[in-house]
Amino acid sequence: MNSIKVIELFANNEDACADYLCKLRWNKEPACPYCGSIKTGIKAKEKGRRRRLACYDCNCSFSPTVNTIMHNTHIPLWKWFYAISLLAEAKKSISSRQVSRHLGISVPTAYKLTQRIKKGIMGTRSPILKGVIKIDETYIGEKPKSKGKRNIHKRERRTNKAMVVGMVERGGKTISMSVSNGEFKQNYVREIILSHVDIDKSEIHTDEYPVYNRVGGLTPHDRVNHQAKEYVRGKTPG
Repeated sequence: MNSIKVIELFANNEDACADYLCKLRWNKEPACPYCGSIKTGIKAKEKGRRRRLACYDCNCSFSPTVNTIMHNTHIPLWKWFYAISLLAEAKKSISSRQVSRHLGISVPTAYKLTQRIKKGIMGTRSPILKGVIKIDETYIGEKPKSKGKRNIHKRERRTNKAMVVGMVERGGKTISMSVSNGEFKQNYVREIILSHVDIDKSEIHTDEYPVYNRVGGLTPHDRVNHQAKEYVRGKTPG
C-alpha cells in the first residue's frame, strides 16, 4: 500500500487502523495472544486509549498491536502505517530526519520508529555506537590531473574524489558511508550522529573542520587542529 493510499484510508482514524490490523493478523476470528482462545470480542472504548479486544476465557484485554513492532507504542497507528510505506517505497533509504518531517515527530522518535520497522522487515538493526567515537572523512580516487600550477596543489575537499565518512567506536564497532558531492554539511553530520550514536553515553572526537561545529550541542565534543599541526591532544586522536 503506497503512502497516498495510507493517508486516504487511515489518517487520524485509529479505529480504521485497528480494524485493518485485526484483519491482517487474524482475518475473521481474533485470537487471544495470552491463552490462544478465539472467544474474543471488541471491548468497550476507554477514553484516551485506542480500541482493544477482550478475551472471554482468560478475561484479559489486548490490542491488535500486541507482540508486533507497534507494541506499547504511543505514536498514532496511521503514522506507523505511513512510515512503513515510506521505507518500503524508498529506492535506497530514508533518513530519520525525513521521517520526522513527514510524520511531525522528533528526530530521535523517528529513529526509534524506523529501527523497529527495519528490524521487523529485515531482522536487522543499524549498529549503535557508544563511548569514545571518532568521526573523520577521507577521499577515494586518483590524484587530480595537473593542468598547470593552478591545480597542482589541490587535495581532498577541493577535488572531485569520492568522500567516505567513518565513525569508529574506540575498541568497538565501525560504520562507514559514502557521501554525495555537496551533501556533507552540518545537518548531515547531526543526522548520522542521531542515527548511529547513543548520544547519552558517548563523546565525539573530530578535527577542526567547521562542519563539526554543532556536534557539542548533541554530546560532549573534543577536537584537534590539523592546521596547527596538532594530531593528538590527551586522549583525543587526530
